[in-house]
Amino acid sequence: MMFIVVIAITGYMIILQKRIWKVNREREKEKSNREVLLETGKKLLEAQTVLLEKEEKSERDVLLEIEIAKYIKDYLLKALRDGNFNEWGWRAAHGYVVQEYPEIFKVFKEGNEEV
Repeated sequence: MMFIVVIAITGYMIILQKRIWKVNREREKEKSNREVLLETGKKLLEAQTVLLEKEEKSERDVLLEIEIAKYIKDYLLKALRDGNFNEWGWRAAHGYVVQEYPEIFKVFKEGNEEV
């Protein structure tokens, strides 16, 4: 009887250990994703600052300012909250923004290939 109890407890401990390992791995991935997203947001805000400081602005500059703000509001903040991103990271942005700053958005394509 005691042997069965020991086996049952050992089984539960193994299951618990695997669950803890899985949760820790997910948290590490979320942390890594948040770092990537924060860096992306920082680069976009720097680009937007450059556009805002321009003396003479074209219609495209104004459009880029607005679209960067929309992207940060509509996608980036939600992705930061959730701690994940996917290929929609670059699809959520206006085409002008992706064309103007392709190096910023390549991380979303690379991140999707890893999965």
